Amino acid sequence: ETLRVASANRSFLSAARRDVRQTIGHELKDVLPGARRGGLEERVREAFRSGTPVEGGKLTHRDDGLPARDYLVRVLPLKTQRRVESVAIILEDVTERERLARESQGAERQLSAELAPAIAHELRNPLANALATAQLLIDQPVGERDRADGLQRIRASIQRAVGIIENLLRLATPSEMRTEKASINDLLTETHVLLDRDTTSQKVSLRMDLAPDLPLVQASPVLLQQVFTNLVLNACTAMGGGGQLTVATSVREGRTVEIRFTDTGGGIPTEHLPRIFDPFFTTHAPQGTGLGLSIRRKIIAQHRGTITVDSEVGRGTTVTIRLPVAPSIAVAP
Repeated sequence: ETLRVASANRSFLSAARRDVRQTIGHELKDVLPGARRGGLEERVREAFRSGTPVEGGKLTHRDDGLPARDYLVRVLPLKTQRRVESVAIILEDVTERERLARESQGAERQLSAELAPAIAHELRNPLANALATAQLLIDQPVGERDRADGLQRIRASIQRAVGIIENLLRLATPSEMRTEKASINDLLTETHVLLDRDTTSQKVSLRMDLAPDLPLVQASPVLLQQVFTNLVLNACTAMGGGGQLTVATSVREGRTVEIRFTDTGGGIPTEHLPRIFDPFFTTHAPQGTGLGLSIRRKIIAQHRGTITVDSEVGRGTTVTIRLPVAPSIAVAP
């Protein structure tokens, strides 16, 4: 028995770019070329026989000159006097939903592939520092003072690794971030001490130009120190054979604390600057993961601050962070 189209609504005609003459009275297999391949004809016949709705599964339909569209299909029998005179084929266009699902799955796979090396990159430095110091204490006899200094360095490195793990997890739930009033100058000084071995080994002179009486900021000290550590290590990598990194702080109009990291490296090409905050974009392949600056920007945004990068090839790069001053409470006498 031949299945012919008796009517079609405007939505179908518009989506398929067909007119009434090309549709009404024509066989279903001609109007929907995928009907036979996708088993739709069999489901239509089943609806005629059973008189009950039939799920038609998925149908891919392509008209001449048009991209393929994906549809979920349902077949509803239309009865008159207990007899099925016709059936309605309802097509739900799920093309965009399917595309987004495929892209989402691809992004998740890419994220899974990239996140492991990104976390390893974050943790490698403090753990390597702790391991090297422990090995030094084991292999060489040292005095009590040097031993205490080495143990303190190991403890600080492990604490930093633990803090990195905890706060990477907190990035997924920023509302849970615990903050306190913190001194940016103190955090930068601690970072300097913690990374002294790294900067020295890479022949980088780290100059601190910290403004006195800098106002406090409302922040997570561990998260901010993670940002500062990453920026110092990035600058060391950018300078390759050595150079100078200047870390300066200042206050702008009493409302914003500004932190600048200025290196004497090779700079970033102009065409790369608009993309440096994009996830997975890196100019340090294959060592870099491209997640560093993206994560740093999220952390600074959580602190209601901004991070910007200015660079010139051959002259170096300046990363500027601006954070709001911690609010103060006025108490009446």
